[in-house]
Amino acid sequence: MANFMSLPAEIRYEIYDQAMFPHHDYVAIYHCTAPKDVVSTVLKSPIFRLSACIRKEAMIRLFKTKLFEFSDFATALHFLGWAGKYGEELITKVKLLGIGEGTSIDQAVATPLGERLVAMKALKSITIMKLIEAPRYAECADVDLSEKMPFLKELEKENVEVKILRVGGLSQSLAMHGTPNPM
Repeated sequence: MANFMSLPAEIRYEIYDQAMFPHHDYVAIYHCTAPKDVVSTVLKSPIFRLSACIRKEAMIRLFKTKLFEFSDFATALHFLGWAGKYGEELITKVKLLGIGEGTSIDQAVATPLGERLVAMKALKSITIMKLIEAPRYAECADVDLSEKMPFLKELEKENVEVKILRVGGLSQSLAMHGTPNPM
């Protein structure tokens, strides 16, 4: 009987893809600011517990193929620090959620996060979801976040696609579509 690592790489990659987040092209990482949080979210698949060699190859595959979606700056900073050189050299897509119109951006977190993002050699795109509530949607639609996050301009200079998507909050959705019918 052949061992797993003797299988062709294409077959191992298919197994990794089916074992790690098979129904999503992204990895959602929410409120992850401790090492145990990484284990309970990203490393929850049993594939990571088989051996150090398999864990390393699976992480490389994960970093290369998935978009990483973070709930906030602190979570992104923690996870990317945990990912280290592999994350820096392999992660290609990042999404940051929940930047609200009234949200102050903590520069003590944003500055090191920006430095880490700029250092990511493989990064091709970053998407920032800017939440805007219904009453102020029109007047806040074109707010420039690059003043609060100067690293965005640096990323653009490195040919990283920077997308800022404006989305309405829950109150806007309810105002437009009404309260759901409980039937």
